Amino acid sequence: MEIRLEARKRAGDEGFMILFRARDMDHFYWWNVGGWRNKVHGIEKEVAGKRTVVHRATGSVASKVWHRLRIRAEGRRVHCYLNEKLIHDWTDTDDALPRGGLGLGAWHTAAEYRNV
Repeated sequence: MEIRLEARKRAGDEGFMILFRARDMDHFYWWNVGGWRNKVHGIEKEVAGKRTVVHRATGSVASKVWHRLRIRAEGRRVHCYLNEKLIHDWTDTDDALPRGGLGLGAWHTAAEYRNV
């Protein structure tokens, strides 16, 4: 599975949230790009309603510019790219979520998405 899209932050303290392999509201991954007051990128995993940050990297996203986001998930391995730079290379060693839906969101941020 590969997801490609562009996102732009119009205003706010955070960045973008891309939900992937979402089986339901209690089982999913999401890539929090520019989270934690726009200081960290993190992959979060929720299982049975319990969310855990499973991989993080220092980083931020600029406002008012379009950013290219790409998530590539093959089996247990997940790669996340921001503007073609690899940010996360992570392998889920615990009960990987094999498939599911996609969602887009934001937290304390006005964001736009295109070319999904």
